[in-house]
Amino acid sequence: MNKIVVGIMILLFSTIAFSKQDENSYKIYYENFKAVNNKTNTNVQIKYPQLKGMKYLEKQKKINKLIREKAIFTLYSEDKEVKDGLNLEVRAEVKYFSENLISIKYSAKSHYQDTMRVYEIIYSTNIDIENAGLLNCKLLFNSNFRKILNRKLFKYSSLDKAKKEEKMDKNSYEYSYTYGNDEIIKELFDKYYNEFGENRYYFDKTKFTLVAEIPDGSGRNIELSAVYKDIKNAINSKYKIWNEFY
Repeated sequence: MNKIVVGIMILLFSTIAFSKQDENSYKIYYENFKAVNNKTNTNVQIKYPQLKGMKYLEKQKKINKLIREKAIFTLYSEDKEVKDGLNLEVRAEVKYFSENLISIKYSAKSHYQDTMRVYEIIYSTNIDIENAGLLNCKLLFNSNFRKILNRKLFKYSSLDKAKKEEKMDKNSYEYSYTYGNDEIIKELFDKYYNEFGENRYYFDKTKFTLVAEIPDGSGRNIELSAVYKDIKNAINSKYKIWNEFY
């Protein structure tokens, strides 16, 4: 049986800190998980952030373990044989960070050596720093959540979005979302609402972003963003994480 070489490389890409008086202050750096098998042409590389410099080391360890597990094991399992020819690359981007919250977006590309098709997957991790755990997505919104899920509020924001000076390509996902059939868009938001989960959204300084799946069987993810003021009537104001944005 061919063995898979697994390793972790530490990358000191950035350091970010808050007030020295804040017990939840931290710095951010990145690590790389690798699982490589040259005999089977398998190459898995997953980049993920880690925290250092927190006052309470046990909290820091718990958060780092959670970030690592969610980054790696959302798409990959060490407990199973990796299928021959799998090439998987996952890049991480910290979209928002504070003493209360860190919101991480992962962009993944995967394909098998003998196939031309490349799968693009987006997922996220949102950590409640104070409680050293995942944000409880079920507490984020009130009963108005489904009402705000529409393309009037949530605009297409994926990386292939046309620039302001560019004309929108009629064959693009952006065009399909912006001008597509109302029933298809309703199906997209119904599916998102019914399957809303911990790794399907992220925060940044100005917008809340959904990671939604196009309902065409392709599994393609798109990003849809709304500014915070436009979704205010649907948030659960008792969930203190929203104090970051209002």
